[in-house]
Amino acid sequence: MEPSFDHVPRTVEVDVTATDFYKPIVNKYLTQTGFPEELINTSSFAELASQMDFDDHYRNVLADEIIKQYADSNINLNESSLVFKNIELLRKSSTFTVTTGQQIHIFLGPLFVVNKILSCCADARSISEQLPENDVVPVFWMASEDHDFDEIKSVRLYNETYTWDLDANGPVGRLSPQSLLPLVEQAKARIDQTEENLNFLNLCETAYTSCYTFAQATRYILHALYEDLGIVLFDADAQTIKRRLTENIKADLFKHENAEHIDASIKVLKSHKVKAPINTRPINYFMLHEGGRYRITTSETGFQLVGHDSTWSAHEMDELIDQHPERFSPNALLRPIFQQLCLPNLVYICGGSEFIYWLELKKAMESANAVFPTLFLRKSNFILSGKNAAQLEAQNFNVQTLFLNNENFDHFFVTKTNKNKAEIDGELSLLSGRVDRLIQQLEEDRKGPLTKGVKLKNQLFNLLETESNRTYISDIRTNADYNRINKIKNKVWSETYVQERNTSILTHLDYCAVLLKVFKNDYNVYTNQRNLVITII
Repeated sequence: MEPSFDHVPRTVEVDVTATDFYKPIVNKYLTQTGFPEELINTSSFAELASQMDFDDHYRNVLADEIIKQYADSNINLNESSLVFKNIELLRKSSTFTVTTGQQIHIFLGPLFVVNKILSCCADARSISEQLPENDVVPVFWMASEDHDFDEIKSVRLYNETYTWDLDANGPVGRLSPQSLLPLVEQAKARIDQTEENLNFLNLCETAYTSCYTFAQATRYILHALYEDLGIVLFDADAQTIKRRLTENIKADLFKHENAEHIDASIKVLKSHKVKAPINTRPINYFMLHEGGRYRITTSETGFQLVGHDSTWSAHEMDELIDQHPERFSPNALLRPIFQQLCLPNLVYICGGSEFIYWLELKKAMESANAVFPTLFLRKSNFILSGKNAAQLEAQNFNVQTLFLNNENFDHFFVTKTNKNKAEIDGELSLLSGRVDRLIQQLEEDRKGPLTKGVKLKNQLFNLLETESNRTYISDIRTNADYNRINKIKNKVWSETYVQERNTSILTHLDYCAVLLKVFKNDYNVYTNQRNLVITII
């Protein structure tokens, strides 16, 4: 996936906390102001490493399983491969991991998957430099058990939707990929016939033809594209790995311990006015049964599956967990606990939404004897054409403006381009400050709150601000400069559109090549989690 040009694109970085890109709780984490520290682990990397408990036997089991998975994907790992070397390093007690993950998609999924992989590799290198006595391996967790087939079965190509025609209910990673071949042919006929596009689709065709499962095929494609970065592709849907989950499955089914601890953390989030992105159930495990993935719930006689008539007594379920842990599957909320139980993981690289649900898990993770990792925000790297960058510069707008929400963007534009609006806002700000000081003085003199005065002041200034906005902002809809800049902004980021989320790898293979070029030129571009990156091509 090398770029077709020989120059390194120009990158611009902006402080994400000065934008509307993340929710306030994420900005608090990045700025370390007002963040509930009881929800995270503040230990150093060295301290986290000392807390890990992975014996030599399990480390060998882990490395052997990963080697087997590569072989099952028809990947011949030779000893000179950086991936092979990194897998072998996992056998050593001094080796730790940096992990990111994503549900597996047809044609690899949205553009942000590339940013996740590059962020993971960059941070693994950076942390390795901070821990010279340790090795740090980047790992991509292939979320292969997710049962929401609807989320991954379609891809958009040139404003047309192409859908995997399959009736699926079980883990997506276990599906046969050969039914995807008609979709590959449709994409080949529709896509621009560039060498880069056809090479990618030929790669997908080989993977979907030669591999028995969708997880194996996804590994084959990702390895072909990113082998030289050394990232290890790991699917935890394996009996040898799921034995690490046995005690947590029992604690969840019989004692509901995960729900208890997670609910306690949700209360902390609520106290900080943060709505929990995922809520718990008493039981948070699924069972992989007769080709499907079914939620487990209690019954009068023990346990049953939602949507299936199978039942088990408590004793039968306890034995089943011991004998066949591979038949149990954590829900999305418990997946991080699974990750920390089976990987010596120092850092998890997450997106903004993932970050918030990780905040629900520290107490549950500690109860499961898993180490809560340091959380890093993955790098978001957006592509901006040179033409659009020149248009922004001509209007004296910086790229940070592109990451304001609609209201703040409108206000910024009219303030920047209308002297009267700027002057009025300045006067209102000064006047508001003077009135605040006057109220404070009166409250001190009367030794009590001026409640009515404060209420009237707020009403007055809200009215003046509303009228100011109504007077000036309503006019910008017909402003040619506004519409030009807003159109550029909407190609990159808005409240309803995120370039890296709403566009697929398949439709932006040239962008993926650019991002890889940026990484190889200077991987540190991907390590500063407080900055967004805009790559100008």
